[in-house]
Amino acid sequence: MNKLKPIARAYRAELLEKYGPGFIAVFLVLLFIVSTGLLAAGAMIYKTYYSAGLSNLEFCFSNACVAFWIKNNGAALSVLALTGSAIIGVVTIGGIVVALFNYKNSVHSSAITNHLSHLTIFMDYVRAETSRRSRLSPSEIEPLKWYNLIYKQSLAGRFTTSVEYISYLTKICDLIESSNKNTAPQTKTQDIHTRIIKPR
Repeated sequence: MNKLKPIARAYRAELLEKYGPGFIAVFLVLLFIVSTGLLAAGAMIYKTYYSAGLSNLEFCFSNACVAFWIKNNGAALSVLALTGSAIIGVVTIGGIVVALFNYKNSVHSSAITNHLSHLTIFMDYVRAETSRRSRLSPSEIEPLKWYNLIYKQSLAGRFTTSVEYISYLTKICDLIESSNKNTAPQTKTQDIHTRIIKPR
């Protein structure tokens, strides 16, 4: 029995990955409704078959026999009809639920794909720009940290510049400006460079 548990877990994980939790939930609900309805109807038919004396009658398929059987097993047939209606309702609602789960998974997968694509473009850009400048070493710059600082919600598919990044750039610009003022007189060229660095 213990050997079957890992197999059952692996099979359940495979179903969840392949069909999603919505499909599994709908399937389990349908299984419960079908089994409960069939067991209840079967028990009622079995009880009626002996209590109403149907077991003593001859087996036939005439209109009178079928009408008599339906009349005596009306409750069981109502249970089967109710079970069928419940199945149709669950399938309808379950189809909507499964579609929503699939849409959610599709949106999440698309967001991850966009995140990875955007990250690759950003890292290539940083490497290309650092390689053009002799005073910058690519090993001293971590593009991933900068990317996560700039686009904090990229995994959710949103690529707006974060407030933290703007604040961080403002601090850097303030330090550069303060350093320029303390180390040398302000020149026209120096002033232009400072304005370029500052975020607009």
